[in-house]
Amino acid sequence: MNHPCTFEVFVMIWFAVSVALAVIGNVIFLIWLVCKGAELSFFWAGTPGYLDNVYVKWCRTRGQSPNRWLLIFRVVSIISALIAGIFFILISQSGSRVIISK
Repeated sequence: MNHPCTFEVFVMIWFAVSVALAVIGNVIFLIWLVCKGAELSFFWAGTPGYLDNVYVKWCRTRGQSPNRWLLIFRVVSIISALIAGIFFILISQSGSRVIISK
């Protein structure tokens, strides 16, 4: 029986945590925007970047500057989920031993 190596386990955990962070962060951000009265379409709420665009527009209508660190964190979390997803797909298709073998 083949047991996953440490690298495979790391990628699986990284992928799960990255996706969970992106989804939970999106839900929290959506709830926060709704509570603040931002106009948005629930149809597009799951699309990457849509809530960020709504947030920037909402800030501009109030004469505020958007929190750049919030937007940077959201972009980094999406990029992390994408990279982890690529590694996860590569491992599940060919196994990490092929990818990291010498």
